[in-house]
Amino acid sequence: MIALALLAAAASTPPDAAIVAHFDAEIPRLMTRWSVPGAVAAVVRNGQPILIRGYGLADVERREPVAASATRFRIASVSKVFTAIVALQLAAEGKLPVDADVRRWVADLPIAGGPVSERDLLTHTAGFEDHLLGYLNPRGQPPPALGELLSRDMPPRTRPPGVPGYSNHGYALAALVAERAAGKPFEQLVHDRILAPLRMASTGFALLPDEVPGLATEYRSSGAVTPRRSSRPYPAGNLATTGEDMARFLVALGDSSSVLAPAVAAGLAGNVLRYHPALPPMGYGLAGVPVGGTVVWMKGGASPSHSAVLALVPALGLSLFLAENRQEPSLWNELIEGFVGKFVPAPPAGPAPPPDAVDGDYLWTRAPLRGVERVLGLAAQIRVARDPAGLTVRGMDAIAGRYRAAGGGLFRRDDGRPLAAGGERVFSIVDGQPVAFERIPFWRTSRAQLAAFALATAGLLAGGIAAAVRRGNFLALAAAALELCMLAAAAAVARHLDRLAEGPTAALEAGLLLATLASAVCVVSAIAAVRRRTLAWTLYAVAALLLPAVLLANGLYL
Repeated sequence: MIALALLAAAASTPPDAAIVAHFDAEIPRLMTRWSVPGAVAAVVRNGQPILIRGYGLADVERREPVAASATRFRIASVSKVFTAIVALQLAAEGKLPVDADVRRWVADLPIAGGPVSERDLLTHTAGFEDHLLGYLNPRGQPPPALGELLSRDMPPRTRPPGVPGYSNHGYALAALVAERAAGKPFEQLVHDRILAPLRMASTGFALLPDEVPGLATEYRSSGAVTPRRSSRPYPAGNLATTGEDMARFLVALGDSSSVLAPAVAAGLAGNVLRYHPALPPMGYGLAGVPVGGTVVWMKGGASPSHSAVLALVPALGLSLFLAENRQEPSLWNELIEGFVGKFVPAPPAGPAPPPDAVDGDYLWTRAPLRGVERVLGLAAQIRVARDPAGLTVRGMDAIAGRYRAAGGGLFRRDDGRPLAAGGERVFSIVDGQPVAFERIPFWRTSRAQLAAFALATAGLLAGGIAAAVRRGNFLALAAAALELCMLAAAAAVARHLDRLAEGPTAALEAGLLLATLASAVCVVSAIAAVRRRTLAWTLYAVAALLLPAVLLANGLYL
């Protein structure tokens, strides 16, 4: 129970003044360290606000300071907490049981793979992929209605139920089910059930961000101003709010008489699911994160231009909200680690875990397995190697590093990031969200795929040059020319990656067409080369077949 846990802080814990002084010193310091222009924070302790403050600038060019009562920040995936609350409220009323098969409410959607429940959707274990291509609306356009969006863009279920795999579209489906079970648009449900009762008058879904009064200007990590666009699966990450409004929300989390308690608040931070026995449990909206000597219930969120976190520290009876107008989750990760390390004593380390066979290559379960987005899996891999003192992880920056045994089957990086391994999966927590990685064979690794692509390119270019010189192999020359054109299209796509967030671009479509044509010509060219019965042309045939194999393995075809 959140209400009981937040009121259980012992009398010997630090005074409010010391906590406020710590945040007032650390937030500006970390903003400077991470070049964050503006932020807002709200801290509630034992049911009472002790800090509601703006820091830095809402707009750098106009030198406009952040006002905790008026400046609105978009809170990215922290919005999912509100989506979970509505689902839990409907469950408490008997309108939408968390374990009921939701397909009865969305029979019009193409959902294969057997039953799926709100429990599955709210814990990211329904098996749905997470589409990034076309995730954002063009500037000035609101997202389509949830039913319309999911009827044309419902991701496939590519993993078995129960396998963790973060999915924004899964949360959008949970919201659509709630909308149909209650008979109201989801925006209205959030307003009527949460925002209005808690007097959060400055909070709402920023479906047209440029029209939201007082919304902070948003900046990329480079410092450039980012055009503000809304996300299509908006219940997963599109709320905008103020520090004062979130202070009211935090108070309600610990108030047994509020609209969020008791069953709803308990479900947010309940023992619903454990990704791994060594990690704390996950609730429907918050995840238990081992920080220092305690468990912090947390939900973080980040986009290319803003980020936010909601964190509950039961050991201190404290809850925290922080939002920034730049994508720097490192700021609030460091803030929470430092705060807990200072005010919560760390327990002694337990015994080292047994030497599991964890060495190998792993793919992030959020990585798509179908379509052109499959290529993103090349950048979503880690390699784990065991040694007597712990683990070494290479690959994704968020996970990579040296991990030492921390007892109970858990490993920790120097900055406190946890990692647990077992069976065919590796688990960690990134920005307040449990993440999972599944073991993959060597041929699926980025090392193998990129090496094969390099060999194919070298072979095709060599064959193309030989064909041009000897003028006797038009197919080899055509294959080399098509691959060069395909690489040029890929470079054009890379220069404008941001545009892919709104959907396929002309450069992407051209690249996929060229990849398909190049694959076909390579196959025919390889057959012709083998018939020449020379070692050089046989080696060329191998290279020519490698290219379509790599493109096919990564979804790079029409």
